[in-house]
Amino acid sequence: MHPLAIVIFVILFAISLSAKADETQWSYRFSPYLWFADIEGEINALTRPTNADFYLSRSEPSVNSDVSAVMMFFEASRGGHGLLLDLLYIENKSDITFSQFQEVKINSTSKATVTSVSYVFQLYDSERTNVDLTLGLRYWDVNSDVKFTDNSNAFSSQQLTNSESWLDPLIGVKAKTSLGTSRFYLVGWFGGGAKGGSDHFYDTSVNIGYQWNESIGTVIGYRQFGVDYEDGLFKYDIEQSGWVLGLTWGF
Repeated sequence: MHPLAIVIFVILFAISLSAKADETQWSYRFSPYLWFADIEGEINALTRPTNADFYLSRSEPSVNSDVSAVMMFFEASRGGHGLLLDLLYIENKSDITFSQFQEVKINSTSKATVTSVSYVFQLYDSERTNVDLTLGLRYWDVNSDVKFTDNSNAFSSQQLTNSESWLDPLIGVKAKTSLGTSRFYLVGWFGGGAKGGSDHFYDTSVNIGYQWNESIGTVIGYRQFGVDYEDGLFKYDIEQSGWVLGLTWGF
């Protein structure tokens, strides 16, 4: 069984036991988002020496990248305790060309699926503001595909694929506060971890939302995260940030 599945089972079981006495009802919130993100850093998907190294060492490459990302939050809470599931999918496509070697191209595609499962404990709750502590795990799954094309026939063309996955501990704080008596509210989150599979990572976001009715709301904000992971020649050391636009549904 996957470690995240075990964590989900343990959290739900613990929440059920803790809330049994007061018969508190479960509440749920589902939030899909679009993330208009830019990416900086280094993704080295080449896990062994290739013909592309010859050109990379002799010419300054020109890189054209295209990043797309979507994310989703799901939260189940009961009696001051909860389960938070954060799913994130990132696809980064890069075309690398060389001014000195016009017939050489490198096409790289990196697809990352990031899944976080956390136990949520309510630290503070008032009529307008609540603050929660989150403790959990983050699972990274990065799949890379690199295609090296050499139309000059100096070297043969190559295509390499690689898959890396690792698990990190996660601790964070999230907060929500209403803006006066209006239907607007602010939501903030900061989390991170270190010395798991990666050297370290962090994740932070700030959003402003509008609650249209008891169940439906819309959110706009900004999210940034970074991670530093290295295994042999493979390297995933990036920072990604950008505006988010989402919908929230409570039931």
